[in-house]
Amino acid sequence: MRKSELNVKEGGAVVVRASTDLEVEELLERAREISAEDGVIQLFDADKVVNKTHLIGAFVNAARTMESDENIAKDHALEMLLFAGMTRQIGDAIKGVGAKDARDFVVFADSPATFRKLSKHLKDYEDFRPSRAEQAKRARRHFGIKDADNIGAQMLQKMAVTRLID
Repeated sequence: MRKSELNVKEGGAVVVRASTDLEVEELLERAREISAEDGVIQLFDADKVVNKTHLIGAFVNAARTMESDENIAKDHALEMLLFAGMTRQIGDAIKGVGAKDARDFVVFADSPATFRKLSKHLKDYEDFRPSRAEQAKRARRHFGIKDADNIGAQMLQKMAVTRLID
C-alpha cells in the first residue's frame, strides 16, 4: 500500500484501507480525539468490512439514532461501530468489526478534512475497494449473507433489524 490521492469529492465520506506504525490502541485514541472535536472517524478490521456501503450505511443509521435519541452508544463513531457489527453490544462490536491489526485496517471518516487529521498518523493508505468475490466471501462468512447480487441491500436490512430485536 502507498499513500495515494483519495478518489472522493470534498465533503464526502472517506473509506480507506490503511496501516500505521503506532499501536492500534494509540491510533484509536487519536481517532477518538478527532471525533470528539471535529467529526466522525472510526477504525475497522479490514477483513470484516464488506464494502463501502457497509460503512456508509452504518454511519447513516448511527446518525439517525443519534438525532432521535435512540442511540445505545454515547458518540456517533461508537454507534456506527455497533451498526457495522450488527449488534447492540459494544463489546461484541469491538470484538467483531473493530480494528485489531495496525498493519491492516479500514478507516472511515465523515469528510476529507476529518480524514486528513488522522492521516498524519498513518503509514500507508489506499482507497478501499474489495473485489466482488471478496465482498461476497466476507458477507457470507461474517454476516450470513448468501446472495452475492444484493449484498448492499441485505447489509442495510440486517443493520435495521438489529435495532428491532430487544
